[in-house]
Amino acid sequence: MKITTLEEFERLLKLWKELYVLDDVFYHKIISELTLEVSPKTAYSFLIRFLELWGVRRAAIDISPRELSEKILHLKQMLIKMDMSILTANFEDMENEIIKVFEGICRVKKVGPTSASKILHLLRPNLFVMWDTDIAKKFNVGMSPDGYLKFLRKCQDMLKRILELYRQNGISDPESYLFNKFGKPLTKLLDEYNWLSTRRWRERIEDLN
Repeated sequence: MKITTLEEFERLLKLWKELYVLDDVFYHKIISELTLEVSPKTAYSFLIRFLELWGVRRAAIDISPRELSEKILHLKQMLIKMDMSILTANFEDMENEIIKVFEGICRVKKVGPTSASKILHLLRPNLFVMWDTDIAKKFNVGMSPDGYLKFLRKCQDMLKRILELYRQNGISDPESYLFNKFGKPLTKLLDEYNWLSTRRWRERIEDLN
């Protein structure tokens, strides 16, 4: 998947900001308050509720908060080491760990590849990017642990290209520019762009302006 212009990138980010005001409030609350000390109650009130709101409600209602909490605590030491930016991550060195945490989260009953990416993003928002079937298809990767690793690598390359385009346009610190403008980590902004660019109904909404 390639970005065509910075104008297109920001146009979709602005569209998200207009459409999903309440969703963003909940998102900001989660990433500001969630830690790896996830109790069953926290797993429900933050993670499972997020899944319900973010399009996987049917699966989310059957996820056990206790099982999810125990799995995250089991993976805690690996997740601690993943507190880093996707821009600087060495995915070759981290390959085994990323596959293990992705597989581990997917072992929770009713948690599939889409839900796993969302849970991992909330736990480590600067590294993991959310995806779904349509996005994986656009990136030409399978919905599997190996496919998710390939997806992260492609996202890293894509973000680096985006930031370089901003530099070429005279913005010396594009990461700060985007955070000041949209208030979210690069991984979330890329997810918003990926998600909206793969929705067929988007043009109908844009025509309402």
